[in-house]
Amino acid sequence: MRRLCIAALLALLLPLLSGCTDGMELEEHAFALAMAVDRTPAGQIRLSVQLLSGGGAAQEGGEQQGGSGGGSGEGSGGESGGQETALSQNGYLIVSATGEDYPHALSLMTASVPRKLSLSHLRVVVISEEIARTDAFYPLLMQLQASCEAEESAYLVISRGDARELVASQRPYIGSRLSRYLETMFSYYDGLGYIPSSRLGDVMRTMTVRVGDPAVIYAAVQQEDAPQAEAKANPLDAMAGELPRESVGRVEYMGAAVFSGQRMTGLLTGAQVQLLRMLTGAFDQCPYFLGGEEYTLRQAGRSRLSLSQDGARAVLSAQVYLEAEKTLPADADEQALRAQLESELLAVLQRVQQLGSDCAGFGRLAIRRCATIEAWEATDWKSIYASAGLQVSVSLRLVEKG
Repeated sequence: MRRLCIAALLALLLPLLSGCTDGMELEEHAFALAMAVDRTPAGQIRLSVQLLSGGGAAQEGGEQQGGSGGGSGEGSGGESGGQETALSQNGYLIVSATGEDYPHALSLMTASVPRKLSLSHLRVVVISEEIARTDAFYPLLMQLQASCEAEESAYLVISRGDARELVASQRPYIGSRLSRYLETMFSYYDGLGYIPSSRLGDVMRTMTVRVGDPAVIYAAVQQEDAPQAEAKANPLDAMAGELPRESVGRVEYMGAAVFSGQRMTGLLTGAQVQLLRMLTGAFDQCPYFLGGEEYTLRQAGRSRLSLSQDGARAVLSAQVYLEAEKTLPADADEQALRAQLESELLAVLQRVQQLGSDCAGFGRLAIRRCATIEAWEATDWKSIYASAGLQVSVSLRLVEKG
């Protein structure tokens, strides 16, 4: 009898082992790998997503967007035949919808894509520079976050020119999977240091807290008819879209869009971003040039930022610890190298200060001196930062290469 009772109890528990009740059927969803947001000439928001359509289905998706009355075709104002081909290649499809704002454009897109649209696999969100330089940028980020599924770990990118063109130009020309290609590419560029590490969630939190300011990856599409850019002494002292290079890939990621508060105020070159990351300690190693000689710079210790007072004026200081690797003679240019580094690091701080951007993070030091949020808001940190003195000191160790 006892065994029968146990068997009956176990039988009653079996339905609990049947798995998830809200499981996701992959073929019932359209997974967006990339998103682009532009402003139309009429002032509306054009939302575009890059979807995996599958080899033979890519062309069918492109035709649906540009032709047959679906909301994506009408919402984006229609696409010409030539544009259809550009927006549906290599198994990936660009779908666009236009609305008065982001929620309206997203609703139209959701109603027009023949699968349930999922943003949970987003790898990159690209927003045009035109929007980033306006007060509409931060509300757009908040609306994107409120769309429930948007992946906060996605990279945030500011595009010079049309954001949809940039997303449509992305091709996994090394490897076959675009999602993996984007992850590997951003991780590699991030390690080199000439783009900031700007994740969607991190940028939103920085803008919301208002203790510092974000720097966001800057990108552009290399134009085929653009004049060839001239090579510089430091090839990384350039912006995306200005690189003297030839490649199958047309998209260039180089430099940063700098923000003050909740809107973009200026740009940094790739070399300036590397210097900024040296100041903040978000730096591993990078090439560096002095008088035509190449060095390899590495972080030799944690960079230190400090805030002090010189009378009524604040003084912002940075102590940077570096190791420079060079072929023999290993001690020939140490003093000149240190002087140039200090000069260029100071110039970067002056540049972001002129732009009204505290992307180095001195505000995190200032807020520690305030006992309450009300006290912090009453300090008027932006005004203090704008008039503060700047100092940079470099502790350098020169070593022989190899």
